[in-house]
Amino acid sequence: MESPHGDVNSRVCKVVAVKEGSSRSASLATLAAAALLLAGCAADPRVRETGREPPGDLDFHRLQVEPLVHSTYPTYRRYHDDLAPQVVVITARGLERIGWEDRPERASWILRLPEQIFVNGRKLHYQVGMQWVNAGERWTYSGAPVRDLNGLWKLDPKRDFYHYLLDKAAAAKAVLGRQSASIHADSTGARYSVSVTNSSGEPWRDVHAWICLDHYHAPVTGYRPYLKVGSSWTEYQRLPGVGPATFLPVEGRKGEYFRVRPGSKASSSVSFPGVVCWNITDKGHLLTAHFAQDALAVLANQNAPCTDLLLWFGDLRPGQRVTRGGHVLIVRASLEEFRRREGPLMRLVDRSGKENTPGP
Repeated sequence: MESPHGDVNSRVCKVVAVKEGSSRSASLATLAAAALLLAGCAADPRVRETGREPPGDLDFHRLQVEPLVHSTYPTYRRYHDDLAPQVVVITARGLERIGWEDRPERASWILRLPEQIFVNGRKLHYQVGMQWVNAGERWTYSGAPVRDLNGLWKLDPKRDFYHYLLDKAAAAKAVLGRQSASIHADSTGARYSVSVTNSSGEPWRDVHAWICLDHYHAPVTGYRPYLKVGSSWTEYQRLPGVGPATFLPVEGRKGEYFRVRPGSKASSSVSFPGVVCWNITDKGHLLTAHFAQDALAVLANQNAPCTDLLLWFGDLRPGQRVTRGGHVLIVRASLEEFRRREGPLMRLVDRSGKENTPGP
């Protein structure tokens, strides 16, 4: 509500400006105090508080999310294999076509939720068995089995494209744990969460899940990836030692990363827990970001292209359930515009929360 006395902050700012200019002999302390008051005169209180422009000024594309097994949106045949239950199709109204390339399928993004899971230093490989349920604007599944499926996945030799088949022996594999997931879209993109439960009788150490965001249906949005090293956003290709699928650890988790991936050649760590891709298209500046506050490491695979992260769950006692979340966004913005709003944006989207349910 507007004050009956007018904009008090504005009047204070004017007085400070007059005082500052009226006395050449003002002490340094007085000038410093005036400068602090003037810094608070920004029109937008969010700028006064953070020193940066608010994330709400970013022009977010409104996304839609739907599990592939429930979707009628056209997607490439390679995704319709035995891995289909883990796939979520992300679309954006107005971005059905990007660029001038004549592709048979419309633009979309493929999120594997999750693609793989790792426990006690062992890859349990691709996981399936998700039974997706629609709950209003949210899609969820719960209690999907976690099994050791190593050696049970193979490519279909009858097809000339990637098409994975799961051996029937998988059904007889012991259930070691359970996983659940949820995803929904809001005004800032798509939010997801993944829960892992240790239902075995043994402790689980160094649990992490591989989350893949595949840009195959919209490759221009997956090229030109950037990672934040220190305070600078750097092109992925310019980072020393990176290859087509090199993970880089997130600052603060280098010890955990090199423990679970001792053969890694990563020479840098990143200060932003995700990958940002920025390009200029027929729609103007277009920027995608895939990130998670609990990311262990991130990568940009230009062969797909895809932007992936390892979601860190840590150690789980028998019976313990841990939930972690991540975010996908697409905005009409340049990398510089994203950089200016990065801090407020991270605070805005960090609402997925963390849940730790202790075991018995």
